[in-house]
Amino acid sequence: MDEEHKRMVRRYAIAWSACRNADRNGFADLEQDMAQGYGMLLCGILVEPQASPVITADVKDHDFFAAILGNDDSPVLDMTPDELKRARHYIIQGEGSGPTGKRRVIAM
Repeated sequence: MDEEHKRMVRRYAIAWSACRNADRNGFADLEQDMAQGYGMLLCGILVEPQASPVITADVKDHDFFAAILGNDDSPVLDMTPDELKRARHYIIQGEGSGPTGKRRVIAM
C-alpha cells in the first residue's frame, strides 16, 4: 500500500473515531494491517489500489462510509452539512481539520 493510501486510511479512521466518539476494534493494529497490503483490513475497511478513492467499503459502519465517501447526505451521523463537507474534504483531500468529537478535537 503506498503512503498516500495509508494517509487516507488513517484520516478515515481518525474521523470515524471523532464522529462516533468511539474506538473500533482493529484500529490499534491499523499500521501493521496496512503494512500487509491491500484488501480487507481488520478494522473492516476495504482498500483497493485501483479504486478512487482507495477505500471502497466499511463493513463495520456502512452509514459512515456512505456519508463520507458515498456522498450520501441521508446518514449524516449527527453532523451539520458544513461539518460533513469538512470531514469529506479532510479525508479525501487531506486538507483542513478533521471532525470534532464531543470529547476530542482532531487536526491535521
